[in-house]
Amino acid sequence: MATVHVEGELRGHVAAALKDYIDKLKEFQDSTPSKAAKADYDRTIADVRKLVDAVEADAG
Repeated sequence: MATVHVEGELRGHVAAALKDYIDKLKEFQDSTPSKAAKADYDRTIADVRKLVDAVEADAG
């Protein structure tokens, strides 16, 4: 596991990039017929949302 510290204006850029990544994951999820793969995407999306929340919470 890695720890990343994001400061200043970079926080907004990192949060936006992570949100874009979530959108891309949703596209891939929608295109797969596999229920198992969809579940994997759900878990990954949830993990990335936690990262977004952490970055945005740190900005306050």
